[in-house]
Amino acid sequence: MKEVSQWFLEGRQHHFELNREAVHYFLKNDPSRVATEQPVEAWLKLEQHDVKQLATRSDELGQAAQKTFSDRQSANHPKNYDLRSAFADLLSHPKQIDSALNKYNQSIAKIEKQKCE
Repeated sequence: MKEVSQWFLEGRQHHFELNREAVHYFLKNDPSRVATEQPVEAWLKLEQHDVKQLATRSDELGQAAQKTFSDRQSANHPKNYDLRSAFADLLSHPKQIDSALNKYNQSIAKIEKQKCE
């Protein structure tokens, strides 16, 4: 499970790094693309064609988009189903992850209270 977990984590890191780079870029260059009046998870909507277009850039945003685009185009890890099953098992027993889930929810609530100008 360690190998598939690392594969999954890297994919999520690439996804969030792209979103971070894109939010910074669009706030500076095209603020209409960032919906800061929405909850933080909804600030930016990047469709697959957006990611593909951004991946052609040669700057940091382009590099982040290339990683995410590559992740989305590549085949799933052979043990992906096993990992997803483990996630489903954890979610069906929420007491086992209660502490981590509460930390996450508190972090998101704190972020959502921030106001952007």
